[in-house]
Amino acid sequence: MSENFCASGSEAFRGAVYAVAAWSVHIALALGVEKLKDTGYGGLPAREQGTLNYRLWETRTAPRPAILPQLASAYRAKHKVSRDDLKRAIAHVSVKSHANGAKNPKAHLQKPITEEMCLKAPMIAEPLDGSSIAAGVSDGAACAIVTTPEIAKNLGKTDLITVKALQLALSNGLESQHNSWDGSYFHTARIAARRAYEEACIRNRVPRYSMMEVHDCFSITELVTMEDLHISREARDGKTCSTDSTMPGAGCPAKSMVGSNASDTRSAPAPGISTEMYLQLLGRAGPRQLASPGSASRTISVARLR
Repeated sequence: MSENFCASGSEAFRGAVYAVAAWSVHIALALGVEKLKDTGYGGLPAREQGTLNYRLWETRTAPRPAILPQLASAYRAKHKVSRDDLKRAIAHVSVKSHANGAKNPKAHLQKPITEEMCLKAPMIAEPLDGSSIAAGVSDGAACAIVTTPEIAKNLGKTDLITVKALQLALSNGLESQHNSWDGSYFHTARIAARRAYEEACIRNRVPRYSMMEVHDCFSITELVTMEDLHISREARDGKTCSTDSTMPGAGCPAKSMVGSNASDTRSAPAPGISTEMYLQLLGRAGPRQLASPGSASRTISVARLR
């Protein structure tokens, strides 16, 4: 069992894959489960050891002012992006994600939004608003069954999805204690991405994909992670990279097979295991089906931060 916030489901999947690869087990079941509606908080409070007893810091974790709004502010400062330009870039990601979610019957939020709605949404933590670019708090679960190709075929399974690379990068937070990290990107995401590309034998640092899933508990997360994965180039001359390439039907359809965490579920364990990606790779996603994933090589490369 693992509690690792947004990466919990991915970490369970990673453990299942390695357990099967090491022949510790023949078949493994990876679960991502979240039950957040009973916490009494609007976010994910952190449990800390106080002087006399445990205390809950509801303002300390990712959905609150302690982390992601600071990421957005640091990104703006480093790249000299204006407040309005950053909000438009974030809004672009949100509009795309909610449009995708509107096509998914299992999405938490199934209504498309407009850029104007994003720009006029109430502010909750500068420079991020809350009604359009943030994931909702919800309950959910997802699972993945992992085994070897030989066992799967012996069980009569013919549509198999194989894992080509799976990497996890960890940090003790040292980079946040000095100025070697400016807070404008995810340090561990860049490490995990490099390792995953190397493991998957991807030599081109700006690879082209037919499908991808980028974590976006807040839309700023997707924008920054796309740069950390070397899919989008970093902002230049005070302008963020165009996100048109992440729209459905484009060369890099990030999250185009599902809505996003902003329209899907809370950014906790369940989104780390994507059943929608599985359906896309098998060509069974119905009206959401992308043109190429079902006919492409059915492999998954995973890079996960935390």
